[in-house]
Amino acid sequence: PAAPGAAGKPEVPVEGGIAQEIAQLWQELLNIEAVGAHDRFFDVGGHSLLMPQVQSRLEARFGVTIPIVKLFEHPTVHALAGYIAGLLGGQISR
Repeated sequence: PAAPGAAGKPEVPVEGGIAQEIAQLWQELLNIEAVGAHDRFFDVGGHSLLMPQVQSRLEARFGVTIPIVKLFEHPTVHALAGYIAGLLGGQISR
């Protein structure tokens, strides 16, 4: 069964291609079973030493430049997916 969100509330499912890929990356890096759309990276086990890995993998996957500060400004799967979608500007359909 999926784990509840970090605040103990039912997890908000991750929807959309970009968000699903971010969630999968977090799950792999953090060795956790599930990530909700509104779970914060640091609340589900992330730490600052992992940020460069998150950054490089997202940049390689989506072909965009993502300053580390943007990962802090968009700490949830949902927020980060929205930011990346904005960078892509409709270049790829998701």
